[in-house]
Amino acid sequence: MTGRLLILSALTVLLAGIATRIGLLNLPAQFDEFYHLLPARSLNDGAGFRILDGEYRRGAGFTRALALHLRLLGQDDLATARLFPMLLGAAVPMVLFLWLNRHAGWAVAALAAVLAILWPAGIFEAQTVRFYSLQVLTFLIGAAAFYNGFQASGRARAAWLALAVPALAVALSAQMSTLIGAAALGLWWALAHALPFLRRHPAGRWVVTLGVPAALLLLFAAYRLGVLHKAWEFYRWVPAHSEKARDDVLFYHRLFLEGYGPLWAAFPVVLFLAIWRARRMGLFCAVIFAVALVTHSFGAFKAARYLSYVMPFYFALTALAIVAVADWVAGQVSARVASARYLPATAAGLVVLVALISGSFMAPALRLATATAPLNREDWSRVATLVGDWRDVPFRMTTRELDTIAYLGDYDLLISRSRLSETPPFTQFARDTRTGRPIISDTATVAQVMLCVPEGLIVADPGWWADVGWQERLAPTLATPGFQFQTRADDQNFLLRWQSPQPPAGACDLPGL
Repeated sequence: MTGRLLILSALTVLLAGIATRIGLLNLPAQFDEFYHLLPARSLNDGAGFRILDGEYRRGAGFTRALALHLRLLGQDDLATARLFPMLLGAAVPMVLFLWLNRHAGWAVAALAAVLAILWPAGIFEAQTVRFYSLQVLTFLIGAAAFYNGFQASGRARAAWLALAVPALAVALSAQMSTLIGAAALGLWWALAHALPFLRRHPAGRWVVTLGVPAALLLLFAAYRLGVLHKAWEFYRWVPAHSEKARDDVLFYHRLFLEGYGPLWAAFPVVLFLAIWRARRMGLFCAVIFAVALVTHSFGAFKAARYLSYVMPFYFALTALAIVAVADWVAGQVSARVASARYLPATAAGLVVLVALISGSFMAPALRLATATAPLNREDWSRVATLVGDWRDVPFRMTTRELDTIAYLGDYDLLISRSRLSETPPFTQFARDTRTGRPIISDTATVAQVMLCVPEGLIVADPGWWADVGWQERLAPTLATPGFQFQTRADDQNFLLRWQSPQPPAGACDLPGL
């Protein structure tokens, strides 16, 4: 492929990535997006990573870059903020295409790029103000540069590895799971380069003889110092809202089976064909994807986005396998029908088309790309209108702190079992370091606050009141003699304003209030 054609192909892939990642830019906010948007606004105001009286520094590099993006564009609304991760996500198929074209040929590169462009989770995450698109892009760049480095020598190797280090560092700063990917890179290097080197050199036996006991000694020391125990606790811990999937080791298997159907069901065959067609590249992608898949499957935290950073390598494996089959079919047709000039290529194209259509990812990807997917999000953007003349109520509790801050302003107390489960010391009125506000969760504490605070307002969603059961839980409190309350609601929000009689002396020891 000529340089001009390569550039044209790469730009085409980039534009296709952008075109499929703009349909959701005006969607209502996803809760976690405010963890970056609010601190980014604060950074631009010169106040650091502030959210009220707290700070949110996870993915600080991403937040800083987002703040710069907003400052350059002169706007700080949600849709403008989403343009930043959108561009990062749209670049992933292009980088994958350029890398695979270098090592596996145009057909594999183009097919993997198509899979990356039509990746439902990638389309969604690229239009979410979170650091996942940054992690995917920088881990791909880092891993590709690492691979390129060990296919080169001399200055070229040094240059590629010099690129790999900062790229992987950025990915790690975005998400700690990058350590799993880095470990996979180390395992591939050991299998593909270190072990063959040790076999070829006489000193290799001594390296193994001394290295294995040293590694076991370090492992024993880590065990005795409690490092392994702490690491295991961290690996197996989840907050309350993620407890359901904690022990579900087949979580990702079902996710892939639902998303990729026969392509995933045939994954062992795909793996074999990918390595058969391109041994080095296939093994590299297989090690990275397999290590991440197994590690995340047995870990406690599970969500599609946690595996996103290795999805490009799954697409590479799938593309290698499909092209291997297509090449074989084309060869068979060519050997039997020598006079049909275009038939082999047509047959190969049909193999690729059937493989793509068989994956059930196509329909949701196109719906997401065209903004026709049924994405039902809570939308608190109109909560201020509903609050109206209740805005001056002196005390405010909420069930969604970030939406409240973004659309209504300050609040005093968060009601959330899940948030409390992540906030030491995990007791009522623990203070959330991200906002500086206390958290409560149980019925008795909520009732005590309502009886002890003379006048207040609860800002929630209708489901919290009716479906989760707080209407029944607070019924005795609402029936307290002299206790007065009013409610307002629309399809997205529920408000309860109360006025409480003077509580008995000594009955209101509320820490932090």
